[in-house]
Amino acid sequence: SNFPVDNRLIHMTTVGSMGRQWLEQTVPRMLNMCQTILESHPTEKGIIHCHSYALGQRIYDYFRKTAMAQRVLFATKASERMANFNLHRLSPAPTVMLSPSIAEGFSFDDDLARFQIVAKVPFPYLGDRQVAAKMKVDHEWYTLQTVMTVLQACGRIVRSETDHGSTYILDSDFIRL
Repeated sequence: SNFPVDNRLIHMTTVGSMGRQWLEQTVPRMLNMCQTILESHPTEKGIIHCHSYALGQRIYDYFRKTAMAQRVLFATKASERMANFNLHRLSPAPTVMLSPSIAEGFSFDDDLARFQIVAKVPFPYLGDRQVAAKMKVDHEWYTLQTVMTVLQACGRIVRSETDHGSTYILDSDFIRL
């Protein structure tokens, strides 16, 4: 990228593995870190990439019990995502869009997002027989798909040479990549 590195910082603020085996142990730390990050960006819009609707619901339920309840926007299904994005885009408030599926196809230019959180590394779903078969044949393909999705997510908030934003990666499974 020809965008200045200082404009697109990535913070490895890992809180533990978000893999199925460690999820219950890690989620409380992940939620606390999300809250800390939102508190450190009180006047800025942001994004939380959650990778699944189930995890998104847990994050949303957590924030509904905090003073930031009105700030976090969560569409519970894909058909509501664009309406949610438009609400985020048009709101003068420092809203935070929470979604499992905005790593591609959405542009959060300038003040539409100055920070984003990757709560869970977006590994392709191994319950899909085609994905599982491809991974068995070529594990590097599986890793590459994951890395490409993280890179796509990172690109959502810094859209020009003069734009800037911070990305926070919370899932320590990113280090394995």
